[in-house]
Amino acid sequence: MKENKGSRFKKPIPSGLVRAIAIAVSVAVLTFTVIFITDRIEEQRIADELSRQAEISKAVEEANNKVPEIAPKKDENAENTVSGPFPGNTSGEGGSVTLEYTDQVVISKSTGIVNMHFKNPITSNQDIVIQIAIQGKNGEYIIMQSDRICPGYILRTTKAEEKILNVTPIGKYDGFYYIYYYNMNTGNRAVINTQIPIEITVTN
Repeated sequence: MKENKGSRFKKPIPSGLVRAIAIAVSVAVLTFTVIFITDRIEEQRIADELSRQAEISKAVEEANNKVPEIAPKKDENAENTVSGPFPGNTSGEGGSVTLEYTDQVVISKSTGIVNMHFKNPITSNQDIVIQIAIQGKNGEYIIMQSDRICPGYILRTTKAEEKILNVTPIGKYDGFYYIYYYNMNTGNRAVINTQIPIEITVTN
């Protein structure tokens, strides 16, 4: 008897196996998609961080190069603590002073306000400019610089450098006051300056 080839039936693939293959393919596609998305997120994170670092570097360079050789205008935020005529030495030469300050500085990111306490005493014969330097993970950078503080004036509140504050996370930092001295008559900056350790708290 001749074998009828057309009458042969292929054995069907079990439905469970089909389902397993479909699930495996779906999982593989999903895994690839997750890996792809994760890689894209990591690439974007790195790009954002590099952009942030570039922004910080630019802002730091701008802020750190702002110390003037000639005394700037009087600081509008400084308060006069003396009534009557100025009793100090106006020669602008020689002498020494005991600076009055607190070593705690608080800066608000939402308002940009710096709360501090620094007084150029009435016995001083030098005008001063104050910088606040913050020690971040990327190095030291200037987050505030005053204008000229005359003898007998105190600085309690002022504004932070906006570009620097925007890239400074909330937290506590070590930092410094940098004090630059200026001749009261000529306005020329002195060779010496003073560095004072402080603690800086950046709040919301």
